Amino acid sequence: MCDVSDPKIAQAYAAIEQSEDTNWLILGYNDTRDVISLYSKGSGGLSEFRQHLSNEVLYGFVRIDGRFILITWVSEQVRLNIHLIITYIIARALVHSRSVANVLKSHNAQITASSLNDLSDANIRTRLKLNENQVPNRSRPPSMSERKRSSLAARRKSQQTPPPNNSEQVVDEPESFVEASEDFPPSLQQDNGEALKRQQQEGQLLKEAAEEAKKKQEATAAAAAALEKQQQQQKETEAARQHQEQQEQQNQQRKKEEAERKAIEKQQQKEAEKQRKELDQKQLEKAEAAKKQEAEFAAKKQKELEAKKKAEAEAVAQKKVAEAEAKKKAEAEKRRLEEQKAMERRMKEAEKNKDVMLSGFASVQPNTSPFWRRRYFIIRGKNLILYRDELNPKPIHVIDLRTVTRLSPIDQERETFVPNAFVLETQSEGSYQVFAGSKNECMTILTALQTVISS
Repeated sequence: MCDVSDPKIAQAYAAIEQSEDTNWLILGYNDTRDVISLYSKGSGGLSEFRQHLSNEVLYGFVRIDGRFILITWVSEQVRLNIHLIITYIIARALVHSRSVANVLKSHNAQITASSLNDLSDANIRTRLKLNENQVPNRSRPPSMSERKRSSLAARRKSQQTPPPNNSEQVVDEPESFVEASEDFPPSLQQDNGEALKRQQQEGQLLKEAAEEAKKKQEATAAAAAALEKQQQQQKETEAARQHQEQQEQQNQQRKKEEAERKAIEKQQQKEAEKQRKELDQKQLEKAEAAKKQEAEFAAKKQKELEAKKKAEAEAVAQKKVAEAEAKKKAEAEKRRLEEQKAMERRMKEAEKNKDVMLSGFASVQPNTSPFWRRRYFIIRGKNLILYRDELNPKPIHVIDLRTVTRLSPIDQERETFVPNAFVLETQSEGSYQVFAGSKNECMTILTALQTVISS
């Protein structure tokens, strides 16, 4: 069962039953398993009640036109989220709804809903049988629930104020009306007949509602019994499982203790054997260490001797290499000077005879062009003459070497990325950059031009 002892529930229920402003309430578990408490209440009727529903199991009580309905709410979202245990949830809700119904006793109808469509005004009024036999603007006799509330209020009042010794007893209003006398006026007889007819219809409806409630109670009782039986079986199964686990744990504990005892004995034997082996090993290692030390000392001496010999041999070899390189450089410099002197002599003779001092190919870039062009050149007299090729007799440029203001090699990193190049600047014809196919060719051209310019 569940706990429905929250005093706020009784207060809200009394306010609804006594026709105060409050006309609905909602109960819920508030994150507990079987403790039901008051969630909210209000006076806005069924529409306001629907707005306060949430995705959980709830219980509601609503007053509509003097009649009361008890609602068990299991939302569709709850069914989707916990579909694996939905049968248990619904059964628990049905069982707990009995406890709620015992507290909220004045309900005229009971319904289990899972969507707002189930709680539409039309559905609820149909459940409360408010859509039938209603005559507008005509008073009707008090219903059985109203008579019960009047009787209950009278009893509460009598309990609050002790009656005198000769006080009269309060008698409940009879369940049926006395048929009117023929002496009454015809209009009054007609009204009483209609009231009697409505009362009979209401009695039939109450009877049907009681039968439906009885069927629901029987179904609820069967579900509760099945749930209790299932819970009892689960408890018995759990108890058996726990007993078996306890036995297995005890057996495992005994086996573990026995294994630990054997392991300790085995470990002690291993420790003793290990100590003996360690002693033997230490003695053996000591003897081997002495032998190893002697061998290392001898090897060290041999290594030092070999390193000394190797260093001496390397020093001799380096000295020979250095001497050979120095001799090679000296011979190369000597050849270069001899070739330069021979070239200077040839150039002076060529200049004297007005012959071609030097000719060949080189790439030239004037300051007026971004491109390098391969040209055939001739140094004759005081001029540097450039041709398209050696077969074309018409010169492209004739540079007067007497107007040269700068003749020097180019800084490859700063001025250009072209190797083996030099720059030639003149007073009137701008500047030219020239690079040869090799360093020797570049130096030959540069020496020839310097000889002509300086002569």
